[in-house]
Amino acid sequence: MQYHEFESAVANNYNNVHQGMNEFEFAPEFEFLEQLLSEYESPVLSRSSRDYIKWVQQSLNKLLALSLTVDGVSGVQTKSAIRTFQSRQGLTADGSVGPITEAALLRAGAAPIPGSTPTTPGTTPTAPGTTPYGSKLRNTIVLVAQAEFKRWGNGSIKESESFMQPVLKDYWVTGTGSDAGYRAGSAWSAAFISWVVKIAGGGSNFRYSGAHTTYTHAAKQNRLLNNANPFKAFRITEQMPQPGDIVVANRGTSTFTYDNVTAGQSGTHGDVVVSVGSGSITVIGGNVSDSVSSKKITLNQNGFLNSSSHFAIIKVG
Repeated sequence: MQYHEFESAVANNYNNVHQGMNEFEFAPEFEFLEQLLSEYESPVLSRSSRDYIKWVQQSLNKLLALSLTVDGVSGVQTKSAIRTFQSRQGLTADGSVGPITEAALLRAGAAPIPGSTPTTPGTTPTAPGTTPYGSKLRNTIVLVAQAEFKRWGNGSIKESESFMQPVLKDYWVTGTGSDAGYRAGSAWSAAFISWVVKIAGGGSNFRYSGAHTTYTHAAKQNRLLNNANPFKAFRITEQMPQPGDIVVANRGTSTFTYDNVTAGQSGTHGDVVVSVGSGSITVIGGNVSDSVSSKKITLNQNGFLNSSSHFAIIKVG
């Protein structure tokens, strides 16, 4: 299998807590992602071909207002420009263009890849032969959440274990961009959600945070603005849950509603929906019983959440 930056990001983040693995090697918990991720391969042009690299250079010149020589050679300047673009998009800045960076170039306004079918203006471009970005992202969010549940012994391994401290720290550092919450001993459930979405390829679309209300409020604004961002929050009476969605609830005595939720507030909790069954959904969340745990939430007869504590559902795609 040819590895690209998405696989590299998963392996590298896992390697933060499991040293000694090759840089692009999948840890056992992530091996089942390979088949899904391999579907990102583009049948139009080889990403190592001169014509493809010319397309990348032309795209970077357009999007970053550069003057790269369009020669089909991925030299120092081209790799530097790719890293600049990746950093601005919230991607792994490795200087290589794989399927995630390719999709980001297209979403940012790059011309269609030579030989591909142009997309309708206003839609999210996707690599030919793949499922839509939102569907792929939902699937991957589920797989990453399930892998983490397995890493925590299906909820049996607790946060007090010393060997899990690097994992918790990485949730904060990779998920939120800071270890401040880890150092303060803060509740880490939102950092967990942020980490899962970041690893799954959420890029710059998700508002990564140590507070569930922050990403919920941002997703609500995306919905109200009807913008192109794939993360949109709805009332639980408006949308039925699907795998990959995030369901958000009040915790303790909090009384947030969809209408009054604001960023940066505590007292809420979010879980990833990993399956939808008859009468209930199964979710995975962090900092539940001092671990990454799974539980079921009932649905009403119409397929909507039947929960007095939940107030928002974040749809993906």
